[in-house]
Amino acid sequence: MTTVLFICTGNTCRSPMAACLFNEMCRRSGETELQAFSAGICTADGLPASEGAIHAMASRGLSLTGHRSCMINRTLLENADVIMGVSRRHIDSIRTMFPGLTAEMRWFNPEISDPYQGSDALYEHTAGEMEPQVAALFHLLATKA
Repeated sequence: MTTVLFICTGNTCRSPMAACLFNEMCRRSGETELQAFSAGICTADGLPASEGAIHAMASRGLSLTGHRSCMINRTLLENADVIMGVSRRHIDSIRTMFPGLTAEMRWFNPEISDPYQGSDALYEHTAGEMEPQVAALFHLLATKA
């Protein structure tokens, strides 16, 4: 099993949407050897996904209503095969906070801007920006699995 850990700041918008999209790609393709989770570098555990993120995923037939935020910790990071930041800054923060990790680390390029407290249209734009990059990561890892 290959595990991808998507990382953003608060784990209520970008990283949960990325994990949701990735896991749906796995489900639709029948890929059972890949799975994604998400966490934040500056959050509290247990916060729900933002309304905008919930709406952006619902417009794709997906649900984030059960999502609860999770603060990164060494165990989560050590159990991930790939750590995918929504920006390079997130990966740089992880490398500083948790030296010695052996997981492959990547970030979205172009980086995904933060829609936090923005309009539903902004969340839709953010989801649209990340979809092709999530799909590219999925296809890359699916060929290795």
